[in-house]
Amino acid sequence: MVRRTVLACLLLATLSILFPAQAMTPESWKLEWEIDLADGYITTHPVIDNETVYVRTSGFWTGEERPQVFAFSTEGEERWNRTSATTVQHDMSPLLLLPSGVGPCGSWPDLIAVGWADGTVEVLRANDGASLWNRTSTTQGWGITGAIVQDGDHLVVPTRTGMMRVCISNGELDFEVELGLGWRNGILTTDDAFWQGDESGNIWKVSRDGTSTLVADLGGSIRHAPIQTSSGIFVHVQRGATSTIHLLNATNNSVVTIHQGGASPAMPVS
Repeated sequence: MVRRTVLACLLLATLSILFPAQAMTPESWKLEWEIDLADGYITTHPVIDNETVYVRTSGFWTGEERPQVFAFSTEGEERWNRTSATTVQHDMSPLLLLPSGVGPCGSWPDLIAVGWADGTVEVLRANDGASLWNRTSTTQGWGITGAIVQDGDHLVVPTRTGMMRVCISNGELDFEVELGLGWRNGILTTDDAFWQGDESGNIWKVSRDGTSTLVADLGGSIRHAPIQTSSGIFVHVQRGATSTIHLLNATNNSVVTIHQGGASPAMPVS
């Protein structure tokens, strides 16, 4: 059975950035509008920038439907959409808003960074959805499924087989490194390095010159971006019937297990 994709926008969701949290009550939850985006499903949360709501869909590939990125006004009017004719299911990399800026590798307007499951990272102009540039990465069954992060004037992208760092303004490659196979695995950015897990439970450290180091083998699968805390780097590991939570000391690479729980594909947030 093919489902329809419906984007429902709540008044609370669109206005929460404008009003204090204490002003919100249960009565504030009021459906303002909804839009049928046809066959497929919405895989990530919408993101809001000023007066625009951005949302991505993923197709079932049972007919002509294809994954898309849409931009709507906060009143529900479609401003633009971008379709990928080449990507594969499931497109689940969160959209990343990139405010206009300038850095050593160039300048850029307000942008949206999109990671596609065919391994393409694409940067779209926020005002009209036009593609500023795109760059491909290695695929193995699928491509980019984790969250892209901004690092100054660069993007750091979790690819299917590792990580790459590219200039925001033009997509020029800084480095691309092969690590373990990843799915839904994001990246932690620190002052001196980038940290990433993989499907085999490995924690990798990649220095800013692209040199990679295998820091720890935790078994299982790491399906989120490691989180930096005052006590160390927080990592959740999914296993067959259980899951574990660990703290990694970034200074000496020691690992402490702090909790064991049931099976879970958790995506912890700080």
